[in-house]
Amino acid sequence: MDTGCHNSRIIAGLHGWLCGQRLFPTLQASFHATSGMLPGVLLLGVGITCPVAPLTNAVISSVPESATGIASAVNNALSRFTALLAISLLALVLAHGFQVSLNSQIRRSGLPAFVRKQSIANQSHLRDTPVTTGLTAIQRSKTLSLLDRAFLSGFRLVMFTCAGALWIGALGVALLLPGAPQSSSRRRWEQMQ
Repeated sequence: MDTGCHNSRIIAGLHGWLCGQRLFPTLQASFHATSGMLPGVLLLGVGITCPVAPLTNAVISSVPESATGIASAVNNALSRFTALLAISLLALVLAHGFQVSLNSQIRRSGLPAFVRKQSIANQSHLRDTPVTTGLTAIQRSKTLSLLDRAFLSGFRLVMFTCAGALWIGALGVALLLPGAPQSSSRRRWEQMQ
């Protein structure tokens, strides 16, 4: 494959990813999984899949042929490590977004003090935070709605964090991919080699 084809697949992946991520913040607390999440997940999946082969090819072809096995191993190990790191960090971002949203909403909710206290004490369960027994139907519904909105708030924060990381990664790819405009410092480095 030539560089133009690599770049077009990477750009197509970027657009798929961004379109998929753009659909997630529009979710409401009462969404249906098939119509609400599936289109975004599919676009996100296409966006992630398109640039994998060109980026892997760029990594492997940038080393001497005698070192391609090592380059492949390092590439695989780094991609798995960064995936685990991203999942761990995004879980923290989700928990933070949930906690901030729940605390903010629960203070303004008008729910009884014991419900607010128990919800805040059990917020580490995220959406599965147990709802206090002995509430009226309206109070129970309001509590569940608060939990749903807090979880969606955390999810949106995760999606925006991913979008920011994507843009940073896309900038790195645009600067480092063969055929991309090179900075003067990179040209000087390559001339010294």
